[in-house]
Amino acid sequence: MQPSQVPSGYALAQGPLDSLVGEMRLARAYKYQLLFKMVGRLFQAGRVAGWPAGELPAAQLVWGPHVPTDRTATLDEVVKGIGAGVLSLETAVRTLAAVGYSGEY
Repeated sequence: MQPSQVPSGYALAQGPLDSLVGEMRLARAYKYQLLFKMVGRLFQAGRVAGWPAGELPAAQLVWGPHVPTDRTATLDEVVKGIGAGVLSLETAVRTLAAVGYSGEY
């Protein structure tokens, strides 16, 4: 095998690292939901202006990528996919959000 054909050690370690980070985040997901619920109830108890009364909306923490991503390549891929009609708008938005593009502009 040629040295140029061998992926980097960093790329080889991505599989186990992604799995480990995913498991650690999954173990804490319910705790984060409870934290958001507690904070919402504190805001309701303090009668903060603009905070809705009644049932609280469900809140979820969404993590960004934990490793560097090639945002330019992803953007090009999404633009070409939308142009060719093989990607839905929802899939395109989720793909861009997964690499760190924010929808708040």
